[in-house]
Amino acid sequence: MKKIVITGNIGSGKSKVTEILKDLGYKTASADEISAKILEENHKNITKMFSMPPQKFETFKKRLSDLVFMPKEYAQRDYKQELEDFMLPKINKEIEKLYKENPEIIIEMPTFFENRGLKKELQDEHFIIMVIADKDIRLKRIKKRNSNLSLDDIIQRMRSQIDPYEKKEYCDIIIWNNTDEDELVRKVNDLSLTIRDIFENDKQIKCQNCGSTNFAWCHNDDYCQDCGSRDVW
Repeated sequence: MKKIVITGNIGSGKSKVTEILKDLGYKTASADEISAKILEENHKNITKMFSMPPQKFETFKKRLSDLVFMPKEYAQRDYKQELEDFMLPKINKEIEKLYKENPEIIIEMPTFFENRGLKKELQDEHFIIMVIADKDIRLKRIKKRNSNLSLDDIIQRMRSQIDPYEKKEYCDIIIWNNTDEDELVRKVNDLSLTIRDIFENDKQIKCQNCGSTNFAWCHNDDYCQDCGSRDVW
């Protein structure tokens, strides 16, 4: 069975999609929550690794964030890469453990492609659902929920991820999230039927016209991204 992944850039609404699926009865998990747990468990080691003074965990997180998202021209070293090299093996180990314990779990992974690269072969093992929203909409959402972040901070975080339009062709389903929550709920309810079909039958959804598995999912308007056909079942 393929491992189901929900991904999307910051502010796209991927966490909301995961939340709706959880409300529908699906088992879900978040790579961000796994990362936060590992970070707390290892913050003393990371403090030493980056020669930071001993400090409380909340202060440590803020200082670490400043280092990781510092513009490269001002950074003395590549803090982001060093942190990823330390954290990713531990995060991936926990993720694989969750999939092994429950193959039907749906895991939200914000930096799925950033950590693995843009590779078609990822679809051999994963069923990738990506949530996309326009940049200006994402910016407004981030500002609303993170009032402590400056505009420069937000833009820095947005730029740290691969452009969503570059990721599209490496995904199995695209959920466009430029409207309201009611519309998103309708889309996710439709999506849940597809997920249930994967779990029950373990069969791949293909375009009946060209055989592609690369299609976009919109309410009452699902279509193949390769040939444009609406006949994707």
